[in-house]
Amino acid sequence: MARLYSQALLRQEAIVESGIAHLAFVMQTQKVGTVVDCFNRIFNSIDSHHYPIKDDISYRTYLQVLMLGAALLPYVKTHSNSLLEVEIGNRHWVLEFKFAEEDHDCEALLEEGIQQILKKRYGIGPAVKELIRVALVFSKQKRQIVAWKEV
Repeated sequence: MARLYSQALLRQEAIVESGIAHLAFVMQTQKVGTVVDCFNRIFNSIDSHHYPIKDDISYRTYLQVLMLGAALLPYVKTHSNSLLEVEIGNRHWVLEFKFAEEDHDCEALLEEGIQQILKKRYGIGPAVKELIRVALVFSKQKRQIVAWKEV
């Protein structure tokens, strides 16, 4: 079912160029900045006319559906409207999503995401996998992630 939704979200000509098929490899092997670049290519490939990204819920949900469907990631789980956990290979990703209506809000939202990860201790547990916790801010105006920080 997620694969069907993935195909609907992405414009057909953009499926290959979005990089979604390589997302699993990127998340297993690359640094956070490369993963964020991959996320931005994916967001730029979403048919924004039919599937607008209008808040942190849609931002997180679209990425979750694409990860489950097109990238075939084995473990993707949510805890709240803005948190996504992904286990892939020897890595455990904790992604805290923030949505900026206005670009001048980005730094404050980034700090809010960082504090939320730290305060709620997301991802902290028995250290079996490499833990990567990241706060990300998506700009409504630019339609991409404009700020991020590994925590």
